[in-house]
Amino acid sequence: MIQALDINLIVFTLIVVGMMVFGLVALGYALFVFFRNRMREDRSIDSVLLQVAVPRNNEIKIDVMEQLFSSLYSMKKGGWKQNFDIQPSISFEIVAKQEDIRFYVWAPKDLKDLIEKQIHGAYSDAEVIEIDEYNIFTEDGKVAYKSFQLSKSNFYPLKTFKDLPTDPMSSVTSALAKMGPGEAAAIQVLVSPAESIWQKEGGKFI
Repeated sequence: MIQALDINLIVFTLIVVGMMVFGLVALGYALFVFFRNRMREDRSIDSVLLQVAVPRNNEIKIDVMEQLFSSLYSMKKGGWKQNFDIQPSISFEIVAKQEDIRFYVWAPKDLKDLIEKQIHGAYSDAEVIEIDEYNIFTEDGKVAYKSFQLSKSNFYPLKTFKDLPTDPMSSVTSALAKMGPGEAAAIQVLVSPAESIWQKEGGKFI
């Protein structure tokens, strides 16, 4: 009887200790996530919105955007301190209203010069100006949204503009050009330097 009580006490103690350890680990992870993302709101406020206009008759190939995106990888922050912080993000946006389509780039203020230099490097005739935040919403309007995600893991190849029969930007702008009175649409593409985790996952898969 005493031996049975001892076994039950040991099992109960192990369960309690296990639950305490699990709780401490969960609490520690929650504190780590909170600490790592503590400055996100302040950074979103400390930002700029740039309007980008390119002449209609420009003959620059779409390939330059591929180079522009590659060059933006230089904004990645490294070092052990980065484990306790998040990478900066940049948003490329297309906003359409009736008979009006405009291109914007949202970025943290400390990356403004880098963005402008990269845009002018790709499109020498581009006009880049800082503007106030736009608003496509109305008080009596209805809102619909859609987010796109990869159907497979990150390490699988993606079909690029080189594999498509037509210019993808033309297809997008053609659809956006159909906005009617009181209608508006915005396409937002967020880019951020990636860590090497996706490469490691791909290596393990292979």
